[in-house]
Amino acid sequence: MYDNRNGWFGPPGNPNYPSAPPPNNVGQRLARYAPQPQEPPSVIAGRIINDPSEITPDEVPMNGSLSVFPLQDLSCILAKAWTDQGIKTVCYVPEKQLIQQRQTGPTQVIIPQDFQNNVFQRLEAIEQALSKPSKAQIKKEEKPNG
Repeated sequence: MYDNRNGWFGPPGNPNYPSAPPPNNVGQRLARYAPQPQEPPSVIAGRIINDPSEITPDEVPMNGSLSVFPLQDLSCILAKAWTDQGIKTVCYVPEKQLIQQRQTGPTQVIIPQDFQNNVFQRLEAIEQALSKPSKAQIKKEEKPNG
């Protein structure tokens, strides 16, 4: 309610209410609640791709900022930027995928057939040599026990 005595809002005739207007810090209070100028959100150039050959040079900003191109299956993320030598590309591979590749071990190695045959022939020769009784064993068997 407006108090005619002191020119500001307050209950009329209330002796407990101060008769002087509040301090003039209204500008400070309003500045605290005034909206601050906001920067526009930064945008990362790029898009999701199926194959790295889909990326064209005009998709990489010429101001040197980074463009990000994740593969559809998320197997890697290509980051591209213009440098003074041309477009520089870096491939980021997720750590989990690298760990899984290490745990599964190496891929199957194809051994040529002639190499396999050579190895098997040598193993058979070694096996035959070990299975033949030695000359010392033959002499012991020939000796009569007496």
